[in-house]
Amino acid sequence: MTDVITTELSARVASMFQEVLRRTHLSSAQDLGPVLAEEARAIGADALVLYVVDYEQKCLVPVPGPDAAGRDVVSIQGTLPGRAFATSSIVEVDGDGGQGRRLWLPLLDGTERLGAMEITFMGREQPLSKATVTVCERYAHLGATLIATKSMYSDFFELARRRQPMTMASELLWELVPPLVLAGDDFVLAALLEPCYDNGGDAFDYAINDGVLHLAVFDGMGHGLAAAGVTAFALSAYRHSRRGHLGPAATYAAIDRAFSTSTRPTAS
Repeated sequence: MTDVITTELSARVASMFQEVLRRTHLSSAQDLGPVLAEEARAIGADALVLYVVDYEQKCLVPVPGPDAAGRDVVSIQGTLPGRAFATSSIVEVDGDGGQGRRLWLPLLDGTERLGAMEITFMGREQPLSKATVTVCERYAHLGATLIATKSMYSDFFELARRRQPMTMASELLWELVPPLVLAGDDFVLAALLEPCYDNGGDAFDYAINDGVLHLAVFDGMGHGLAAAGVTAFALSAYRHSRRGHLGPAATYAAIDRAFSTSTRPTAS
């Protein structure tokens, strides 16, 4: 009997993933929540809601979808969805009023935490099977990957993450920095730009190549768009040097030359 159930679940899972990939191929960012929620019905889910993390990493913001009505912004501190996000773990609890089961899963694009996924199964009195939880975990990974991909072409998720207006300087620098978290078997790197919405010229960059972790931190002199422009210039020169296989000392010299050349007066 167990093998039959496993085979049936596998077929439903295969259909669910196939349909999500088919439907999201040419869809817009705002269609992602509805598609994920609708296709999750294939494995018996009654509701699915996506939450994206705000820029200050203080709260989780519900993404519009068929099951998101009435959902509020959730604090990361001291909440179950916040625990799932902060610890990158799966949290299973009773549903509303003790009815059914609810899963909170982190939305992970690699090691970058984008938010959380809430999946509710009604009519379940016992904890969900390991197989079902594993499927939901993989589904959350797919959801995170699709959020990251769709965000390259749309402001939909970007605007959902903002809890206050952003300056042009911050706009520039947030577009330049890599994901906030990078992890390997023997290290974890994490960073954040503060203040998130009014950056004065700070930025960071990293890359891991052939087992070597490259890391740089920038602090443009001054504040606002002028400082952000200086930092953007330095960051571009750094990446150019790093990709040219220059060492730290040579990279520093190359950045210095780039600034000297760019500010040298030209003949009229």
